[in-house]
Amino acid sequence: MLALSQSPLPRIRSWTIDEQGVLMLTNRPLAHHFHFLENEGIPTNILRNLTYMTTDAYYTDLLKYHDSRIRNQPNSIINEQDGFSQIANLFTIRRLLPYFTTRDLRHGPFITNHGVDELKGEELQKFENVCEEFMDIFEEEEKSFPFVYGSAICRADIMRKGWKMGNFWYFYALKSPKRLYNLFVQHIQPIFKVQRDIKFAQIEVVAAKLEDKKKYKQQLR
Repeated sequence: MLALSQSPLPRIRSWTIDEQGVLMLTNRPLAHHFHFLENEGIPTNILRNLTYMTTDAYYTDLLKYHDSRIRNQPNSIINEQDGFSQIANLFTIRRLLPYFTTRDLRHGPFITNHGVDELKGEELQKFENVCEEFMDIFEEEEKSFPFVYGSAICRADIMRKGWKMGNFWYFYALKSPKRLYNLFVQHIQPIFKVQRDIKFAQIEVVAAKLEDKKKYKQQLR
């Protein structure tokens, strides 16, 4: 991780290889969720050749594909209450984006993080202990590497701050259509004690999706 981060990349993307074997940053970020949704006929509106110069632009498009899933997947909601909950949670996730992003890191260095949504109680504490141990070791190893961009950016400090603030859960929810609801309820909502705000437009979406669910069930018969 430290060695790879010594070569900051100019944009968020995935690598492609042309016919001459040249590596280029010309493909959209390679997230399996894009392919999963598109294979189901759900538009992500993230074109294959789209790359991002800033994290904010990337996160905004990720939020949009959550909207697209709710609107275009026939069985995206179970019932009225589930529909209201999903839309309210997504609305709140969108409003919280400035809290979990750091202006100083908007242009990188770009590092990938991974997580799980099944961690609760004792298992969550075990995972946190392992994270702390990893970050302590990471910090010691980092001291032997030169500064990124010639400035003293401490990656271990970024990790610790992200874990403490809840960034870990927020960005994993952002990347996962199926896990956003659970992660929001379990780890993000308690940070703010969010009051849900359901608007008339959201009620119309839920009503339309309930009709889609009926048609979807009929098609399965």
